[in-house]
Amino acid sequence: MLTAIQFLSTSTTDGEKKGALTGLYTGLAFIKIFNPPREVSIACVLTGLLAGQVIGSHLDPREINQSNNTPPWLKPMPSISRADNSTEIVDERKITQAIKDLLKLTPDEEQAPPGTQGQVSKWHDKQGKIFAVKVLKQTEKNRGWDTLYRGEASALDIPKHPKLISPEYLLLRNKADRQFYLIRSLDGVTGNQNQYQVMASVSNWVDGQDLCDLLRTGKVPNAVKFGLDVLGDTLEVLTHMHTNNYVHRDIKIENIMQMQDGYGLIDFGFCRRLEQAEATTPCGTAEFYPPELWSANPSGKYGTDIDLWQLATTSLDVSVGWNPGDYCDGPDNSEEIRSRISLEKDLTREQREKKIKSAITEQNVTNFNSLSGAKRTDYLKDKFHDKFSYCPRFLDLICQLLDSKENRQDIHSINALYTEIKLSLESEGV
Repeated sequence: MLTAIQFLSTSTTDGEKKGALTGLYTGLAFIKIFNPPREVSIACVLTGLLAGQVIGSHLDPREINQSNNTPPWLKPMPSISRADNSTEIVDERKITQAIKDLLKLTPDEEQAPPGTQGQVSKWHDKQGKIFAVKVLKQTEKNRGWDTLYRGEASALDIPKHPKLISPEYLLLRNKADRQFYLIRSLDGVTGNQNQYQVMASVSNWVDGQDLCDLLRTGKVPNAVKFGLDVLGDTLEVLTHMHTNNYVHRDIKIENIMQMQDGYGLIDFGFCRRLEQAEATTPCGTAEFYPPELWSANPSGKYGTDIDLWQLATTSLDVSVGWNPGDYCDGPDNSEEIRSRISLEKDLTREQREKKIKSAITEQNVTNFNSLSGAKRTDYLKDKFHDKFSYCPRFLDLICQLLDSKENRQDIHSINALYTEIKLSLESEGV
């Protein structure tokens, strides 16, 4: 009995303890029924304990620290017998409770700034491991991004990369039985995927600052060198994603984190797996839209090259604090915009100013994107040549990424150009 107690004390999860107890009872029942010799009785008890613990560790749905051999569905999914595609607003307290129940996590007080699609907060498990939990906003604007087809759900199965901070788990709600379920892979999804609504995503917590906060501190002595380093690490992550047919679609300084060993990519709210060559849904952040999405005559189609355009505009934002939303050399309709929006009713002063600023930004982006690739290059080199004196070829690379879609360099060519630039700087001792 003392051996059994010692064995149970080594079981770390509820599933292991329950399994070991079940194995112990099974062994004792066998002894009572068949009354075997003492040696056989001891063997039965130990075998029951060991087998029960192993089985219990694989069936426990409530521990987040699980082995890689556990099935992707951590809680059994029901068979769907009826269609129910309606979407209702779920009390956020129920979502929080489901995270506590299914993952055995405890929330901390620390929260990240609210994003477009959700609020990220800091949680930890019993072992002290820290996680970032993003509860998706349940708004009409976010409808379609809480499905299993795109957004956080799409990023769940991206092969792991040390600088890719993608979701480890998803919390789903079944619209038919209104229960919560936890998954860590889309491979196990069967039946009608429209039955499930993504409520939250769980990823590893990264200690560090996003580039927006980092640049705001003013502690970047050489912004152009810093921008080149950021481009290199982000290019590495995007190469990994594009090779596996994923597109991020929201590259910007807020979505790049400074880590201990470089810079990592976060926030996969607009991520998508490209089953076909191109996508059509306009999404992302206005200032970083490419011409094929936001110009006088958008084509409406794009592929992984959208990430490269956004990487170029982000590189400008990091290096010189400028993006296409700041372009002011085109037709100026600011006064007309202000007059039109000022007439709109039911807006607070703050909402009105925010809407005016957004509309002017859209005007500036449209004007910049309407330029030909050659004119964009001329404009950027005239405006920023002096600021890129540390590395003029970095500005050349950015301009190539901001060329028209048909002339834009692919990611492999950009990788080669970046490598040449780094080697050249090293040989010059810069």
